[in-house]
Amino acid sequence: MAKYAFVINGENFKMKFEGKVQYVGFFTTRRVEENDIEVAETLAFDSIRSELEGLVLNDHDDPPMLITDNIYEVESFKGELVPGKGFTWYIEDED
Repeated sequence: MAKYAFVINGENFKMKFEGKVQYVGFFTTRRVEENDIEVAETLAFDSIRSELEGLVLNDHDDPPMLITDNIYEVESFKGELVPGKGFTWYIEDED
């Protein structure tokens, strides 16, 4: 099985953040073991959606976005958190 690390950027996430509802983005890394890279990416996105379930306040006509910034094929996940969790957040411009 191939092992991948996906660096993912989330954008346009409407959430309660720092005590108020605002648009935020994030970067995160998810690790997936799967031979099909497209299936692996879907699994990475699904793990993020699961972790954020119930926190995202976007309307259906204003969806958040998940964008794969980088994909690395790695030899091993030794010493790595699999599939990964957590986020590095940033506040999006209000302009």
